[in-house]
Amino acid sequence: MANVYCYVIFLEEYSTRPQTEETEAKPEKIGFKIAVKKSYIEGRYNMLIPKCFARRHLNEEFGKIEIENSDGMSWPMIYKWSQSRKVEFAYISSGWKAFAKENHLKEGHILFFQLIKKGHFLFTLEGIIPPSSPILANNENVESTTPSYDHFFKVNIHMKSYKNSVLNIPLTFADNHLSSKMHTAKLMVGKKQWKVKLKHYERCIRFSGGWAEFFRQNNLKSGDSCLFKLLTKNESYCIFKVDIS
Repeated sequence: MANVYCYVIFLEEYSTRPQTEETEAKPEKIGFKIAVKKSYIEGRYNMLIPKCFARRHLNEEFGKIEIENSDGMSWPMIYKWSQSRKVEFAYISSGWKAFAKENHLKEGHILFFQLIKKGHFLFTLEGIIPPSSPILANNENVESTTPSYDHFFKVNIHMKSYKNSVLNIPLTFADNHLSSKMHTAKLMVGKKQWKVKLKHYERCIRFSGGWAEFFRQNNLKSGDSCLFKLLTKNESYCIFKVDIS
């Protein structure tokens, strides 16, 4: 069975106190996120559930769940665990095809399923990855590179970010999510995208080549805040959605 790029994620709440470049937020909501691949909107219409999430919240051999959207429409589904000597995984079978068709899911759609209560999820469409993205082209199992729980970091912009054409990434986030083999990142603001280089040093990781252009084209200035949300990644590449305030 083909793999889907997905991971457990906690949305975060930011306090009103001043934040520094090293400040990260606290978790608030629980759920999981996937990037849709062709195999999940064609053929058998089965959708893999991130293993670490399923083990915590869907640990029975099979069971019923319900997914609703912001309009109050809901879809009943059945999840199952499949086990063999080599692999163990949970997936949604019955009900997923109707959900995919009625919500007009496309390859590259980024979906977030928030756990409201046991067996009940709220679905939101958070963005889209271009079909040409190496994230979608990579068929490796992503369990080993799945992010943990802190998928966001927030920085306050100061002139050093522009003058040196770099932005330091908080060390806690970098240590948890960015491997030494990862050298490219894509930053998304709305429908626009920028490619930046990741530079690894002994004591820090930075956005470098491409950051100055991102800074300029988004009219960043001292005092602005940027919230970087990790959408997905593979061994050498990652994608962030950026909210500027």
